[in-house]
Amino acid sequence: MLNSQEHKLPDSPSPFMSPPRSRESDGGLNVDDPESTMATVAGFLEQLHTSLSSPLEKELITARLQVMVQAQKEVRTMISSHPQAMPLFISFLRNGTAKAKVNVAIILSALCKEEELHVKVLLGGCIPPLLSLLKSESSEARKAAAEALFEVSSGGFSDDHIGMKIFVTEGVVPTLWDLLNPMVKQDMVVQGFVTGALRNLCGDKEGYWKATLEAGGVDIIIALLSSNNTFAQANAASLLARLILAFGDSIPKVIDAGAVDALLLLLGQNNDISVRASAADALEALSFKSNIAKKSLVDEGGITTLIGAVVAPSKECMQGGSSNALQRHAINALANICGGISSLILYLGELAKSSRLAAPLADIIGALAYALMYFVINEEKVFDPAGIEHILIALLKAHVDRLVQDRILEALASLYGNTCLAKMLDHADAKRVLIGLITSATVDVQGQLISFLTSLSCDATSMWEALRKREGVQLLISLLGLYSEQHQEYAVSLLSILTDQVEESKWAITAAGGIPPLVQLLDMGNQKARKMQLMFYGTCVVIAMIFVPVLRVLEQCQHFFGF
Repeated sequence: MLNSQEHKLPDSPSPFMSPPRSRESDGGLNVDDPESTMATVAGFLEQLHTSLSSPLEKELITARLQVMVQAQKEVRTMISSHPQAMPLFISFLRNGTAKAKVNVAIILSALCKEEELHVKVLLGGCIPPLLSLLKSESSEARKAAAEALFEVSSGGFSDDHIGMKIFVTEGVVPTLWDLLNPMVKQDMVVQGFVTGALRNLCGDKEGYWKATLEAGGVDIIIALLSSNNTFAQANAASLLARLILAFGDSIPKVIDAGAVDALLLLLGQNNDISVRASAADALEALSFKSNIAKKSLVDEGGITTLIGAVVAPSKECMQGGSSNALQRHAINALANICGGISSLILYLGELAKSSRLAAPLADIIGALAYALMYFVINEEKVFDPAGIEHILIALLKAHVDRLVQDRILEALASLYGNTCLAKMLDHADAKRVLIGLITSATVDVQGQLISFLTSLSCDATSMWEALRKREGVQLLISLLGLYSEQHQEYAVSLLSILTDQVEESKWAITAAGGIPPLVQLLDMGNQKARKMQLMFYGTCVVIAMIFVPVLRVLEQCQHFFGF
């Protein structure tokens, strides 16, 4: 379970992805000639500076600069280093034509895509004219200004005293909250960027939050959660998480406003992944800070929904940062509800064998698999992993449903693959390799391999007995030549473990005809399987000498290990 120092909010993805802008024109840019590019940019800036250029010409020049800045990182760097560029842009934001103002706002947004340019843009004096542009009657102008404010506030200024002082002095946050007032009809794009800018500026410190609460900020956030604006929903949920962590006194009002129901709805499959991840973030914060929130989550069926969120990336074939964040925040919220990750693992284990399931069995076991992978030993109590192993093995014996079986194998793989837990279990390495063999084997072989695993886990027997002695060796030898390279790796690894533990197994390998395929792997197998075979070469060298000259084997060892 997280503590207040550990709970760090990840940077959310941008709430709005601008439609791809045409790059068929680069404003006359010669991308292969940096000197020519510099001259072109300098010429445009000089034309903007001169009083001889007409307003229309300046609109056209800023439009061409906009295309160039968006197309090339080098141009952004050139413009930022030009001594006259920023004063010119700010002047156009204040006094230019409506079109020139929009062009310049877009240029500033593009400049802020470079992390090191945020401060330069901010210190250039862009905030007051952008706030004025944000109140323009032109929808295009408001969108450009909102995006620029979002981008310039994305520079991590919450810990920057000078940067934050500028935002405070200019009254940015109150202005942005006013724009989100339900009485003010707002364009969805503007709404998304404004919410994102607030998320950037209102960190997990108390800061602005008292004024926010007084301005009805909680009601505004909850209303945004229930809107049909994906960008605003994601940023509002993230904003709510920061409010909860920074200002615990807000939690009763947050709960009374219906946040729990709204956030649980946002976890649903029909919502964008960024929205779901941000909603899970807010639920993690709520469950971390408030026992009342925990009870409310349980009462509203939150455990089932959060379990579904943990397994959603796997079920829905999602990848990327947002899907990882969804899983992480959801498992942390469940751990907060249960009193820690250890308690959560024990709860999910008991839930999996219960006759009254709170969620589909495959989902419960999938969440357990993630929790076992996620578990690290810290100050909280450590559970006995053998109990969870027994539950999973019993379920593996009892269930023939393919999906459930796959989830059980995933959970066992997480258990045996977790170094903190594996050292408390017998034969963990062998079981981990067996799981690998099972998951990559064909159906006709899986049953026999599963029986090996259950015997090794439940019958308190040796690995030799669990593999049924020569029967198991014969099966492993068969996997060396007839199956995939992955099978070869697992089979060789298991044979290596076996020969380390059981002297008799070496002769069983010989009797099963294992030496020729093992030697063949030295010549033709994939690199990993060959190295694994060489790992236990020393234990079989006497046997190998019966079939191949010892010099042949030593030459292979020299090739791989350089001796």
